[in-house]
Amino acid sequence: MAAVKDGDLDLVLHFDTEPSGVRSGDTEVCVKGSCTDRAAAQTYRLFGCKAVRVLPF
Repeated sequence: MAAVKDGDLDLVLHFDTEPSGVRSGDTEVCVKGSCTDRAAAQTYRLFGCKAVRVLPF
């Protein structure tokens, strides 16, 4: 997690590009998903797009 200007914690992701479909030269990636807090029986859905820099492996 990383703090940014707005004070919120942002999630930083690192993953293999080939299975994700992200290609060299892409400038934006969108992520969609959910996570469940079992203790609170609550599911949170997320969606966001962000400018990216694809680095060689």
